[in-house]
Amino acid sequence: MRTASTVVVLSILCLSMAAAGAGPPLYPCFRAQTAPVIDGDGRDGCWRSAPLATGFSILGDGFTDAKQTAFRLCWDDAALYFLVECEEPDVDRMKLTVRDGGPAWEDDGVEVFVQPSSSGQAYQFLITAAAARTSAAGNADFRQIDAATGRGEASYTLEIAIPHTLVGEEPSEGDTWRGNVCRNIWTTISGGDKFTSWAPLRRQFLEPENFAAIEFRGEEPADEALAAIARDLSGGYRGYLLEQVRGLVARAPEYVPSLERARESEELGGRAREILYRWYRLERMQDASARYSIQDLRAMVQSAEELLAESYQVKYAHLIDGLFSD
Repeated sequence: MRTASTVVVLSILCLSMAAAGAGPPLYPCFRAQTAPVIDGDGRDGCWRSAPLATGFSILGDGFTDAKQTAFRLCWDDAALYFLVECEEPDVDRMKLTVRDGGPAWEDDGVEVFVQPSSSGQAYQFLITAAAARTSAAGNADFRQIDAATGRGEASYTLEIAIPHTLVGEEPSEGDTWRGNVCRNIWTTISGGDKFTSWAPLRRQFLEPENFAAIEFRGEEPADEALAAIARDLSGGYRGYLLEQVRGLVARAPEYVPSLERARESEELGGRAREILYRWYRLERMQDASARYSIQDLRAMVQSAEELLAESYQVKYAHLIDGLFSD
């Protein structure tokens, strides 16, 4: 008989194998003690006990660097619930023209896929960033979907409830279904890849053979186990971000000698000293990267990119000053 701790260990092992490329991603979906209120707020207690997954990929390519997406899943006897959090600096300019039943794939929004274990039918549900609903594969009655949206300064959130009746099967603890969360991005003023997904896909969103596994679990995990699961869910993405940080920090020696000489400059000295300190601080943070969150690592990548640009500016400003002084 499996104990709760054994189940958690097995979950983490499976997730680690998936992150290492040994198979499709696996999402452990825990039963909610209380169903979330579908209002777009995303603050219900059940979401705090649902593992966070992120690290969306470009179709046929690697991780997307802009406008990342994250999600949580939970379930009960009535429905499968999705909380999708979308980074969107252009939130006030999103394309939102489609109404319920229309071509939702033409607006900014998400697509969720659910494939029950027995039928083999993959169901496709589309929800725009304005919570307009429709369905495609499986021809389910989209009017039964409950969806709501919330907006932040540079993001939007979707809460979605997919009743089990829509997919013709009710899961039980221990069942494994297949599924995926995908995103359409039509507003690219500040960048972003148009089509991204959590489980990596090749050419299109409807690729059931490449869907993730959704494993239905019972009691919500303890905080420590939840943190470990969330960490492994995004393990591949963490590795990608850390590789970016290391690659950028490795370029610092191209500029450090020039920055050290520029420290003595009356005009550039203050800026050069600040940049040198920031390189030193970033290098120290890189060495302790295991304790940082995904958000911290992304901020480190951005900081390193900014430092390279500033280092280049100071280096050549100092060289030009030296030419004119001679």
